[in-house]
Amino acid sequence: LIAERSEGDLRSAIADLQALAEGRDALTYEDALQLAGSRDRKGKIFDVLRRIFRGEAGSEAVRQVYVDAENLFEWIYENVPYQITDPHDLWVVMEHMSRADIYLKRSSPGRSPRADVRLMKYFHEFMTACFSLAKRGPTVWRRIRTPERRRLLSRMRGVRETERMLGRRIGGRCHASARKALREFVPFLRVIFREDERMARGLAGWLGLDERAVGYLRSKPPRTIS
Repeated sequence: LIAERSEGDLRSAIADLQALAEGRDALTYEDALQLAGSRDRKGKIFDVLRRIFRGEAGSEAVRQVYVDAENLFEWIYENVPYQITDPHDLWVVMEHMSRADIYLKRSSPGRSPRADVRLMKYFHEFMTACFSLAKRGPTVWRRIRTPERRRLLSRMRGVRETERMLGRRIGGRCHASARKALREFVPFLRVIFREDERMARGLAGWLGLDERAVGYLRSKPPRTIS
């Protein structure tokens, strides 16, 4: 039941399971039904986002939405530029969101060694106050976009790991630094891996490259994100 009601969102399923398991020796279907039956994940997040962007949702509504704080921040951050048209309003919103992000990080045990969960209330206050204060221009309602920034950042982390591995392998074989290997050798290897399959196989074996590294060399140079 938890898996079905989470609709493919593993984080939500784990959060549900943890909430149910805490303080219990065993779980029943009725326990899960009591928790899951009161939640409509998609409807809740979209409804609260609409109210937030219109400056109607208070901090209590934000606390009740069935998305963890970091994901909620990503949902709002992704959609603000499409919902707020006035430059001054956009500046006000982003200024308050930057402060909300500070409190979010300071209240998260996984991010701060001196985390204080009591600071989370300030995160909620800043997240809702920013839209009620931005009143100069109209809010133009547009389709809510699913957050993509985390997916892109995760992908770029994978690319950077592959680059570091390539730098070490090529540098070790060619007696050069990893930085020099990436800057001066990889551009030529990209051409070889795209144009000459036989030579590419030989180089991959000589360098001890795995499928991920070979795929990287055969792909177009990755785009960076800020």
